[in-house]
Amino acid sequence: MSFSNEVKTELISAVTDKDKKFACLYGLIVFCNKITSDIICFQSENQEVADVFSELVSEIFRQSIEFTKDVTERKNGTSLYSFTINGSSQVSRITEFFKISPAKREIDLKNIDNNSLSNFIAGVFLGCGSITNPENGYHLEFVINSEQLCDDLTIILNSIGFPVKKAVRKNFYILYLKESENIEDLLTFMGAQ
Repeated sequence: MSFSNEVKTELISAVTDKDKKFACLYGLIVFCNKITSDIICFQSENQEVADVFSELVSEIFRQSIEFTKDVTERKNGTSLYSFTINGSSQVSRITEFFKISPAKREIDLKNIDNNSLSNFIAGVFLGCGSITNPENGYHLEFVINSEQLCDDLTIILNSIGFPVKKAVRKNFYILYLKESENIEDLLTFMGAQ
């Protein structure tokens, strides 16, 4: 198991109560791969993250949201887990619940209880973050498919003391930290000791 996956396993174990689960799922959904008026698609190479996504959707929406799960085996031996929620009525139920506009995704801080900001950021990290093994250098990043979400997350992380840097790579917006102390503090903040 990679170091990044070990961190994600630890973050998942810290999502224990209703508010934490709500905030974590909000982070996973608002930063997911695709949201339109009739589809939500979440993808992960990490089976535990994929499982926690489906568990949180089922728990928070009381088993009333149907989704399809696909596993694609890649040539390099890894798997890609995809969850797709289809249908405008199901999608609007989720987007209205979390106050997400499919046309212009942005973070709505009213969705995040002060005590749950760490779990929201953990959800974002579970969905689009990675970290290198400290033995190979210090690097933590979020790979984001929306400039608006990237800017929103930058403001939040900067406001709580994490001076992230921004880059663009292959049509994705990258927020990253390279300083070991900042990375350790962010991991601790998100719930990974």
